[in-house]
Amino acid sequence: NVRRLLNISKKLNDFSRSGNEEMALIRLEQPVSEALQNVSQEALFRNIRVEQHMAHDLWIMGNCDQLEQVFANIFLNAAQAMDGSGELHISSHRPNPLQVEVAVRDSGPGIAPGHLARLFEPFFTTKPAGQGTGLGLAICNEIIIEHGGSVRAENHPQGGACFHVTLPLHHS
Repeated sequence: NVRRLLNISKKLNDFSRSGNEEMALIRLEQPVSEALQNVSQEALFRNIRVEQHMAHDLWIMGNCDQLEQVFANIFLNAAQAMDGSGELHISSHRPNPLQVEVAVRDSGPGIAPGHLARLFEPFFTTKPAGQGTGLGLAICNEIIIEHGGSVRAENHPQGGACFHVTLPLHHS
């Protein structure tokens, strides 16, 4: 319990400082690729096949470290949902001229319908006691809101969960 409380405190402390970090013009693929590179070192990713289709010309104003944290959290949650074995599909597209969307779809069991509406609530977790703080997706949601975007989750018709992170495009 002490370790769990320390973990919660660290996450809250890190998040409380997140608003002070600078935004810069970055390619959207950068935080996605860096997050994927970092989590792919985890043992949980050994038997996960990753398929990535990211556009290379999508520029946003953002904090790369914060966005990397968002995508790493989503990737790790997907790997946990798939019990370390399955497929992870990452793609980007422009739903309209002003925005870009990154879709992260896994081949896991999907999200229980009763949990979908609560996923981004602080302290809500579907993990067993002691294994999740319920802060990961809540913090991700706040980071994306700070970036002028939104995040939502749904079950994919072909199975698995799909997270959609929408951010404003930078127009020069």
